[in-house]
Amino acid sequence: GDGARTHVVTVEHVLYSPRIRYLHHFLTPAECNHLITLAWPLFERKHLKHSRVTRTSTTATLSGASALDPIVRRVRSRIARFSGYADSLIEPLEVERYRQGQLYDAHHDFADVCNLESKVAGRRQVTFLIY
Repeated sequence: GDGARTHVVTVEHVLYSPRIRYLHHFLTPAECNHLITLAWPLFERKHLKHSRVTRTSTTATLSGASALDPIVRRVRSRIARFSGYADSLIEPLEVERYRQGQLYDAHHDFADVCNLESKVAGRRQVTFLIY
């Protein structure tokens, strides 16, 4: 069946403002393993434009051919259902890898509204963190 429609997720409201929800069992163990396997050869350092934030972790962006993977498409569909945004408006999935001692400084997923590049690309309204 369609895992995006039949997968059972329990929603726990952690905070109402800002809205933070914990979605228990959002991914199955098999989906997690598949995404890690798909991401493994794609990990690289991601450079942050115009930022004072330190990021020493590596990132694998699941776009291009990997975005066509059935599990990636299923996870994106599930994200679309829970976020209320169409799949076409969702950024590519990113898998983040942290080795011992690596970090990604505290930051906000908010672009400078005076930055033309950010206005063209659009502002991120929702961030999904999957552990």
